[in-house]
Amino acid sequence: MGPSGNESAQSSRRFSIQWDRWLAAIASICTICVVLFPLSQGPDAKAGALSALALSLLLLLCLILLAWREIAYSRKARYAEALPRVHRTFHLLRDSWYAHHHAHDSQMAVNGQIESALSEFASAMSIVTGVHCRACVKVLYVADPDTRQPGREWAVQTFVRDSHDPKDSVLSEDWVSENTDFEELLWKERSSYFLRNRLPYPGYKNSHWTPEQMERGLMDYAATIVWPIRKRLQGPDQKSGTPHATRGIIGFLCLDTRSRNVFNERYDVELGAAVADTLYVVLEPIITAGPADGPHIASTEGLGNEQ
Repeated sequence: MGPSGNESAQSSRRFSIQWDRWLAAIASICTICVVLFPLSQGPDAKAGALSALALSLLLLLCLILLAWREIAYSRKARYAEALPRVHRTFHLLRDSWYAHHHAHDSQMAVNGQIESALSEFASAMSIVTGVHCRACVKVLYVADPDTRQPGREWAVQTFVRDSHDPKDSVLSEDWVSENTDFEELLWKERSSYFLRNRLPYPGYKNSHWTPEQMERGLMDYAATIVWPIRKRLQGPDQKSGTPHATRGIIGFLCLDTRSRNVFNERYDVELGAAVADTLYVVLEPIITAGPADGPHIASTEGLGNEQ
């Protein structure tokens, strides 16, 4: 069994501290040599030249250390800068749950709060990555349980997008079998997220992209993270057979951007997973209750949401 996330983080911090100490020790030794070596050689031009060379190396070492620290810690500083947006995300999700569960607000009003929460999440990730990010929620449902046509059993429907997404807000439906990210999360038992920093890749499927678009790089995003919105079911349901039933997936939280190589697997995945977990609490009673006066929410019967 490999090390846990906490153990890996602690190991990384220990390495960082030890590396800083080693650089500080080397810089101290160089400084002492720069001072003592000319004194031991007397008024010698060669000694002066060696001293100047040692000083130059010391300055170069200091510049390398400063550059390394900037690279290592600048992204972590952006996480701190994004915290108010993250807090606002959970604040709005809490309010949307209360609006539906206790205040009995209209579905449209509840959806508006969820949209605002997604906008805050997308803004937080834009701060972290330094590029524009988009977020949306897809609801999973049984399209045709009696179909004999392969790949036509399960579909996803756009439930809500963040307010910064320029796409048409009209709900769209897509087959799970035509989208690699949803397909892997639904059917691969150990999958807890889908992250790709360079899209497309051979074999990747997206129902909105044509082969020509992928070949020419004309996609609307180049990197993505997708999380299942789910609750791990306990007891007999774990042995009921199908992966979607054992994991209680009701939808997906999707984050994407046009830039490549911007998502961090260690931290970004955990942050989005926390949002996806909270979305389960918000969305599960909405889906169970069915549509009210807002946009249609497809049936999720058979997804293993039983308590």
